[in-house]
Amino acid sequence: MSRKPWYKTSPELYHSLHQEVQQAYPELQFSARNDTVFLSGNFILRDKGKVVDSFLIEIEFPFNYPKRIPVVYEIEGRIPRTADRHTYPSGEVCLYLPLQLSEIFPAGSTLLDFLNSPVRSFFVSQSYFELTGEWPFGAWPHGADAIIEYYAPMLGTTDRNIISRYFEMISKKEIKGHWLCPCGSGKILRHCHYEMASKLHRDYQYAISQTGRRDRKREPDIAV
Repeated sequence: MSRKPWYKTSPELYHSLHQEVQQAYPELQFSARNDTVFLSGNFILRDKGKVVDSFLIEIEFPFNYPKRIPVVYEIEGRIPRTADRHTYPSGEVCLYLPLQLSEIFPAGSTLLDFLNSPVRSFFVSQSYFELTGEWPFGAWPHGADAIIEYYAPMLGTTDRNIISRYFEMISKKEIKGHWLCPCGSGKILRHCHYEMASKLHRDYQYAISQTGRRDRKREPDIAV
């Protein structure tokens, strides 16, 4: 028996999302092609009710939504498809550093939360950058440097080898207390940084469960 996509198994959810989006973002329209749901149209940016900019976008929902997060594309070609503009060659936009997903899109978040927070922030940033050449909320570096910058404050170190060991540990399916702590103390994990490592592991696994990605090109080896 073939599986059915989410909008056929949960038509009430699809209907609810349709109503919510039409009220908040009437320029966006739902459609279904080959059992995949898309939300397409002009994403309007408003400031105090005034339209200040818009981007032509398409949001692709995964087959098993809401277990995984949608993917957003800028389809007009307005944004250069380069790493410096946080856009992949396919037009997919990089809304967030995957490692921070649990912060900006925690479990239980809704589609409107997704549109109002990471999606809106991304396009506000792009619009502002076009005008000023600066990022209003700052911008993560790419590859290994992004991982270093993200984890350094939490781990209290910028040592690439230590951060690499932590990253290797939390990317495993589970962590075990008898492993040596990545901090280099020589202690086993349960007698050292187990609580922190467990939280980082949960956050990483949440990102994997939502995006379905273990892409080493996006999260590269950071050892020296």
